[in-house]
Order: sequence, then structure tokens, then C-alpha cells
Amino acid sequence: MVFIDLWSRVRKRMPLSKSDMQGGGHEQGHKNKLSAKKKHTKMDTTTEYSACIFDCVVNSVDLIEIICQYLPVVSVARLALTSKTISDATQQLHGLRREVDAAKQLVELYGFSPDHLYLFLEYYKINQPDMLRGSEDADVNDAEGRLTLTWEAQLSHWRNRVDWYHEHSDSSQELVQWVQRWNAQCSDASRPRALVALPGETIACTVDHLNRQTRNTAIIQMQIAIDSYQVVEGNRGEISQICHGSSSGVRQFDLIAPDRPGLYMIWHNAGAHYSFQQAAAEQWPDYIEALKDWRSVNFVAWLRVDPCVTPRAASDSVSLQNVL
Repeated sequence: MVFIDLWSRVRKRMPLSKSDMQGGGHEQGHKNKLSAKKKHTKMDTTTEYSACIFDCVVNSVDLIEIICQYLPVVSVARLALTSKTISDATQQLHGLRREVDAAKQLVELYGFSPDHLYLFLEYYKINQPDMLRGSEDADVNDAEGRLTLTWEAQLSHWRNRVDWYHEHSDSSQELVQWVQRWNAQCSDASRPRALVALPGETIACTVDHLNRQTRNTAIIQMQIAIDSYQVVEGNRGEISQICHGSSSGVRQFDLIAPDRPGLYMIWHNAGAHYSFQQAAAEQWPDYIEALKDWRSVNFVAWLRVDPCVTPRAASDSVSLQNVL
């Protein structure tokens, strides 16, 4: 199809590095790498596909402008003559526009980082690469719960979860645990859902939460941690503990960043034990195992541990309760 061919040409002209995707030097990165020659795999395509969305969302660049900037008009005409139909190209372009719209909604309403999709991919490549098999083309959403590398899939997922929260938060007897608002303070908290901290740095966290369950008299804990890092040793946020009741409001706690540089995930989880300590010791799941179904992971924020982080002021708290 025209646009697939066209996209292939575009991505060869605009390969982006990890530092480009993480913010610094994004515009300069384009200029420095226009002539770079690089062998691209399917996963590279996904990364640079995310880069295109990133450019549209962060820099308010129009999709057509990106294509025209990196692909001469004569090349477009030549591709049109050798491809299936112009309508195919139009359909592909509309699909990419829907991706940009989905990304903007998640960024503007829920405070997701513009490179959330890229971070998702990076995190899974390290921690659960099997879940990427068969989804390198950025359009797979299979019954086995493999990672879906599109903004539209992410938007649909979070829309469904927010809708479920609103349907159950007031009257349902089922367990409802939700981080309604989130904020953090560390070296670089300019993007609340994509923090950057020094190794071993203390991250000051604030959440507005709901923890509710009235179906039975089980004791339920709500805790927040970084992957499974030192959770038993106390590196966790003890948000609330209930028994046939409800807890809500603001909680403040500290998390300690891991010593090893890398990408981590801050998430919350439910326990059903007699104490926070017992829940942490006996029930806090191995995050590697939990990642096998990305739809069930209670994501709060990404955390990149970087000894060379550039300090940036913290942004306002972000919400996860607006109805899309």
C-alpha cells in the first residue's frame, strides 16, 4: 500500500535514539540523523512509529508535515504509481491520525507521557519479551493478552477501566482499588507518569485513592511499589487497609529508587492478609509473572533510574478518573 511504502521511506530518513524519545534534543536529533544508515528490524519500525506519534503530540507537528519534510513529493508520486491504490494510502493515513488522536487524549486527560508506548515496549523487551512475539507490527491484539503496541489499544483499555471504576466506585460490593490522582517529587518529575531519579534516590509520592469492598469481611490491603523491588523490606506505600468498608483520601509516602540504572514500573496491588507486612511478604506478586497479562497490571507511572539525570521541576498531579 502507498502509505506503508511511504512510511518505510519516512522512517529511514528519521531514525530516533532513546534520548530523542525521552525528550532532550528531539528536534536536533532529527537533523543529526537524517543521513544515518541503519538496518531496521520490525521492532525498529515500532519504535520509530512511536516516534512519529511523539512528534505529533509533543511538538504539535501535523502528520502530513512530517511526511512532506522527509519525503520529496516526486517520491510520493513515484510510489503512488507502483502501489495498490490511493485509497489504501488514505486509509492508512486515517489510521495513523486516529493514533495521534488517541495519544493526545491519554496525554492530556490522564497525564501519560508522550513516549508511553515506547517505554511500554522497552520495559517488555527487558522483562517479558515473550509477550512481544507476534506483535512487532504494532497492530496485534490477540486473545493471549500479548502486548498491544498501539495508542488506540491503550486508549480503549484505559477507557474501559475508567468506565468500570465509575460504575462500581459508589454502589458495588466488589473490590475497587483506584489511584484517582498521582504526584511525585524526585530529580526529574516534570512528567508525573515518567519519572527519572538517581540510583537510591528517595521519591516523595502523593496519591488520592479509593479502596472499597463490602462483599465479605476479608481484610484488604492497598499497596504501591516499584516492580517487586525490596517490597518485603519496606520499600512500599501502605495506602490503606479495610475490612468490609471503604477508605479514600490523600496519602503520602516515600519510595526508594533501585540502585541499578534502568526502567522500572510503579504500580499498585491488592492484598488479602492480616497486615501490610504479611501481604507484602506472602502475596505481593512477582512483577515478571504479572506482566503476562498487561491488561491486569495496575500501572501508576514509569521510573527511569539514571545516574546522569538532569534535574527538572515537578509538574502538577495527574488524574485517572475523567470519563473519555
